[in-house]
Amino acid sequence: MNDEFKHGVLIYPEIEKQMEEQLSWVLAKLRGESSKEAKEELQDRAKEKRGFSKRNYGEEKTEVIWRFLELNIEELSDYELNLSERRTLKSCSTM
Repeated sequence: MNDEFKHGVLIYPEIEKQMEEQLSWVLAKLRGESSKEAKEELQDRAKEKRGFSKRNYGEEKTEVIWRFLELNIEELSDYELNLSERRTLKSCSTM
């Protein structure tokens, strides 16, 4: 049983060594798909925040905010990125 993806495989001790390569490949594929989905979700949230910023702060301020987010994306936590648009932008302005 793989706790990360909640998938299980029934194998016997006699074939475990033979299955190891295939199971490793399956795990790598699942991790790749999970990473891709997470990146797509992050991009979607970023687009929503950018649209909110343009509507409320104008194009010029949005470009400054967007540049800040790009430069500091590693420091921003998932918590901050999951906040509402208004709270995310407020959080960024206090950094």
